[in-house]
Parts: sequence; structure tokens; C-alpha cells
Amino acid sequence: MKTTSTTPVKHSTNGAAPKVKTVATAEPGTELRLALAAQTLPAPERPPGAPPPVKQQQRVDYYRMVATVRRQLDSVRALEPAMATLLAERGVTPAYLTGLEAQLEVARLALDVRQGAMKAEQDAIDAMERGRVTVQDALGTLRLVARTVVAEGADGDLTQLHLNDPLPRSTDLLIVQARAAFEGAQAEPYASLLATAAYSPAAVETALNALTVLEQLILARGLTHRAAMQATEARNRAVRDLRRAVRPLRAQMRAVLRRHPEFVAPYGF
Repeated sequence: MKTTSTTPVKHSTNGAAPKVKTVATAEPGTELRLALAAQTLPAPERPPGAPPPVKQQQRVDYYRMVATVRRQLDSVRALEPAMATLLAERGVTPAYLTGLEAQLEVARLALDVRQGAMKAEQDAIDAMERGRVTVQDALGTLRLVARTVVAEGADGDLTQLHLNDPLPRSTDLLIVQARAAFEGAQAEPYASLLATAAYSPAAVETALNALTVLEQLILARGLTHRAAMQATEARNRAVRDLRRAVRPLRAQMRAVLRRHPEFVAPYGF
């Protein structure tokens, strides 16, 4: 006996979704194979000009949980006296609701603190990158100027000022090589040679100061990263505590609604 199934048939290659037509087949298992094949179809492309999806810095489910608990608390506080009494007899007392609201505020503040810590870390990363570029540019300038005054073929001089090394991509290596080059440029005979090419000792001192600033920015980035990790742990702990604290309310609400079908579930439950 023939069965009817839906098989995708390609009609164009312009990026449109494949058209579907109905065909008759006697082969068993067609629906299962079609379902498996559908899983391999490419995801639909974003329309031209559409903004890219925004990546959230916080877990969305944590925000939703805070909003849900807030909604449930407001609903319980607005219950009719009969239902409120039944819940109070089961432990959902004003004291319990006050404690739950306090835990909700802890979780909300933990989300805010973590958001601020993430911003501080990102600001520190941006500042560190700007400092790294400044040092890298200073080192590149020193190399360009020094190559014009160092005697051709003086391999020792090239090595002393790191003139024959590529600009390091690693920040740690950049700091080591830049400090060696700048400090070497302060010593003779390089200081006098550089001065003849309009690269004064003050320029070398400025470059060294930029290097010191970069080291401070790296430390600041490390400290803000640690603070962000601590804020993340505090946020996770606060949300876990909120989840545990709200369970009795939800459980007792379900019990009351089962035993008293005359009540309508409050908003949020």
C-alpha cells in the first residue's frame, strides 16, 4: 500500500528555502528519513540590513527568574483574604514573604554588581590595549630612527637595541624587548647617535613612562578580571539562594490550587 510523504525538491540556487512537493512512495520509514534530513538544512540567513544579534553579558534566565519572582510576590501580596489564609496555614506567612523579598533584592543587586564588574573589566582591557599600541608605536619609531644612525653592518648594535627583531605580538615579550631597547637607547653611544637624528633623551624617557603605564594597566586588568570573577560567583550564589527560597511558595500555591479548584491561579503562577 502506497503512503504519501513530503520530500524537499530544490528548484533554485538563489538562497531561497527549498520548495516542497508531495510524492507517493511505498518505501517504509520515509517520514523518519525526511525528519533526519531536515535537521541538516542550513539555518535561514539574516535579512540584508538586519542588525546582528546582541550577545547578553548576563544569563537571560537569571533576569527572567528575578522578574518572575517579583511578579509572584506582588500577586501573593494582592490575594484575597481566604486564599492568603490558606497559604499562611501552609507556611507562606508575611515573615516568609518578607524574607523572600529580601533574597530577591540580594539577587537583583548581585546582577547589577556583576554587570558593573564586567564593564570595569572591559574598560581595563580597552585601556590596556591602547597602552600596548602606544608602546608598540614607540618601539617601532625607535627602530626606524636607530636604523638610520647605527653603522651599517654593526650587528652588535642591532642586537643591543633589538633592531633586527620583529615587533612582538605577545604583550609580555613586547614589554621585555621595549624596556631593553629604551634603556639601551639611554646609554652611549646610542643616546648621542639618536640625538643626531632628532630622537632626544626626553623622547626615550617618554617611551619608558609609557611602558610603565602599560605595566600598571596590565595589573589593573588583572585586578578587574578577578573582581569580575568574584562578582560572577556572588551572582550565581544569590540566584541559587533565591531559587531555593521561592520553592516553598510555588509548592504551597500548587497544593492550595489542587485542593481548592474554586480559586483561580494568581498571575505569575
